[in-house]
Amino acid sequence: PPFNNEPVLHCGERAINLYQAIVTWYEDKLRGRNGAAASIPQLCLSLDLTQGLALEQVPAADARLPLPTIALRPLTSGWLTPTRFVALREADEASAFIGAPTLHLRRQPDAPVLFAAVAVQRLDGRIEVLSEQVTPLTGKAKIELNAVSGALQAGEVLGLQLSGFSGQYLFNSSWQLAMEPLQGEIELPAFLPLQAPVAQAD
Repeated sequence: PPFNNEPVLHCGERAINLYQAIVTWYEDKLRGRNGAAASIPQLCLSLDLTQGLALEQVPAADARLPLPTIALRPLTSGWLTPTRFVALREADEASAFIGAPTLHLRRQPDAPVLFAAVAVQRLDGRIEVLSEQVTPLTGKAKIELNAVSGALQAGEVLGLQLSGFSGQYLFNSSWQLAMEPLQGEIELPAFLPLQAPVAQAD
């Protein structure tokens, strides 16, 4: 949610009043009223403004997939020319994706910076970056992408949006004119089946 101050957080079947939860947490942790915050979930992950999941832990990686070999021109990619979407996994049912994928890349240590974002190709063809998170790809062999969360409908496709330019890192592009290859593998957390129960307010 914008600035993390939405008045209601959706957590599984519950709709939690954020401000009431904050006061309750302070009552428990600062004033010593043991159990006052017992109703607050240990881990609640928002998918959007209307959906969230209560989990015991963040899903771990369940698959390591090869990336197709692609080439980007850092000078223009994502600015003068479109970004590149690499499809990774299609949702067979309404699903949630939560976690931080890990890239294992075969690049030179002095390779120019590229940018990657976990994204979803929606049913209408739009590419939506999850959680507005973009990660710079340097010459490191192993890079953990920023953690994201999002909901997918059946038929929507999870993937990577790749570019040589990012508005979030405006002055960090390499501006290299020559094409830069990118190849390797990615570890992905599993999809979680997503039901859409009516949230009950606390």
